[in-house]
Amino acid sequence: IPKNVKSIGERAFSRIPGKFKAIKKVVVPKSVKQVKKYAFTNSSIKEINIKEGTKKIDQKAFAYSSIKKIYFPKSIKKVGKKILESEDGVGGAKYYVYRGSKMDKYFKKYKPLGKYKVKYRK
Repeated sequence: IPKNVKSIGERAFSRIPGKFKAIKKVVVPKSVKQVKKYAFTNSSIKEINIKEGTKKIDQKAFAYSSIKKIYFPKSIKKVGKKILESEDGVGGAKYYVYRGSKMDKYFKKYKPLGKYKVKYRK
């Protein structure tokens, strides 16, 4: 993602047949302040690294996706509902958060369906 992008738009990386098959990893630069709703819904991307600077993740941003790793920064202040919603569960994903951060609190409170691990970043 280019370094001048301010937000990831709705359904920007949502799976559309034949689209984004080759993308395995996305790095969200510090210029991005918001990941909008459904941005990665149904995505086949395997890893997302969100850099410090992102402040908001909207509802269902990563819902129904097959993402295996997401790195969340400390800078997140608002998190929408059901960002990881899935009928089958998240299936072995790892979520990297900072202890005491908004995302740490999110995982302790909402516990997404399925098997996953929350790992603490240093």
